[in-house]
Amino acid sequence: MTPEAKYLKIASIATLFVGLAAIVFGIVLSTADFDITDALVAGSGALNSYIGASGARKANVPSTVKGVVPPAIVIVVLCIIAGFASYRMGAPLYTIAACAVCGTLAAVVCFAARRIVKALERV
Repeated sequence: MTPEAKYLKIASIATLFVGLAAIVFGIVLSTADFDITDALVAGSGALNSYIGASGARKANVPSTVKGVVPPAIVIVVLCIIAGFASYRMGAPLYTIAACAVCGTLAAVVCFAARRIVKALERV
């Protein structure tokens, strides 16, 4: 496994676990006092878990990594929109931070996948 693939694998696994934690966090927040921003946190976590699992699976075969980049870009944009919507609705800082962390980790997976794609294009 190339160093780029290892980096993608580690970043994807970290993204997967943070996404699962964000889902649990969103569910716990929803049970305490439901607000739409709690659903945005859970949704960001679900998207993060998806891109983390997809990136970790596709890191094993570098030629398939091209398929990770477009969904990762979409997930980054959706997490940014969720964080901004939470901010505009006056949500607590921890919900905004959860959406921001999910977006940041999805961006890390996107950049790691892009590094592999560029490495394959050089060969």
